[in-house]
Amino acid sequence: MQDKYKDYKYFKEINEFMRKIVKDMKIRFYVEPGLYIVNSAGYLVSKVLSSGDRNNKYFVYLDSGKPSGLINKKCEYEQLSLLENNKVGKVYFYGPTCDNSVLFEKENVNLPQINDILCFKNLGAYSVCYANNFHSFKKPEIFYI
Repeated sequence: MQDKYKDYKYFKEINEFMRKIVKDMKIRFYVEPGLYIVNSAGYLVSKVLSSGDRNNKYFVYLDSGKPSGLINKKCEYEQLSLLENNKVGKVYFYGPTCDNSVLFEKENVNLPQINDILCFKNLGAYSVCYANNFHSFKKPEIFYI
């Protein structure tokens, strides 16, 4: 078991159980790691196209959305630019198609402003294969670092 997974106590139990089965029954396991192992490998950088208050709700429209691979409702982000706004509150995020379904919402965060740049973390699993050219929005460009 690698050190980066040492905090996950159940890994040890699962590994021991699998080793026993493999030894006793001669079974091979093939595991698809999915979100757990590769999720932290991807980031999506997005720009705020529009923001503001409406009906006592603070909304943000991004240049990224589901067609860009922004599918994880629990995704975390960093504001790479904060344009003179120190207000904190609940934010409802929408994609560039301006449909009325919320991508996700976050509480107790700085309220992003137009032209702010947000870097969404933990989008490495499935988001690239989920991305498409819906409504002629191009898939995000991929940079390997």
